[in-house]
Amino acid sequence: MKHFTRAGTTALCATLGTLVIAASAHRTRTVEVVDPQYQMNAMSMAIPDGWRFAGTVARPQGCHGAGPAIKYTAQAPDGVSGFEMLPGVAWHWTSNISKQQVWASMNCPVVELQTAGEFLLAIAVPMLHPNAKVISVGPLLPAGTAALAEQLAQARQQNAAMAARYGQPPQKLVLEGARVRIEFTSKGRVVDELLSAVIQCTEMRFQAMFRQPAYTDRSCTSRSTVLTTAPKGQLDSFIAQPQLATIQHTIQLNQAWEPRVIADQQAELNRAKAESAAAEQTMMRT
Repeated sequence: MKHFTRAGTTALCATLGTLVIAASAHRTRTVEVVDPQYQMNAMSMAIPDGWRFAGTVARPQGCHGAGPAIKYTAQAPDGVSGFEMLPGVAWHWTSNISKQQVWASMNCPVVELQTAGEFLLAIAVPMLHPNAKVISVGPLLPAGTAALAEQLAQARQQNAAMAARYGQPPQKLVLEGARVRIEFTSKGRVVDELLSAVIQCTEMRFQAMFRQPAYTDRSCTSRSTVLTTAPKGQLDSFIAQPQLATIQHTIQLNQAWEPRVIADQQAELNRAKAESAAAEQTMMRT
């Protein structure tokens, strides 16, 4: 499970490049995202005066929930231009027929998606804007691509060392991002939007045992999806506005909030693993 961390914020902003807000004035105000469960501030940021802001800490339930995550919307006075951050989601796939049946019985069917582009086109865009026209699909900006490549190299090195320690083959790791540009109509206005996302997957191969043939498991999560929106024909100039410093420079996480989230996530992960293992054992015996 992943949540909104300082490292995640930096990497996410890097994937988008330099995102700068246009405003009628250079004055800003500080806004906060409050966690309704903990009743504490989770994050603060600065937005231009005159902008509207709404944010919270979401805790999506079910098999596609990826843990507590900050979500927010910052919108310019024109009612169209702005930025939005949405929580990540989780999905899984397996070649094991018995496990597929177990997950299906829990209303968690397997999902065969392995790239950020597939996630945006098959999941994000249809859910957010089902009638949108896809204009283009492409990679992240070079800075974002390079940052992810470095993270992936480090993760693979750590994974290989861990696998060698236990005499197991290393897991297959995926970490990559994509951007999709779309066009849609909202409240009678034609809108351009850029969606950016990063996904990470871990794939493991299990050897045959007893009557159980060899099979592959894959678990994936998307990091927070970022939407950048503007009236048709104005998106590029909106992103490139030089008036204000980038959003990432103003983001401040509450350091008391983050450890509490991590501890709760670990406890929930342990509980979910125990329940899944029990369900699989029951299915195997029938």
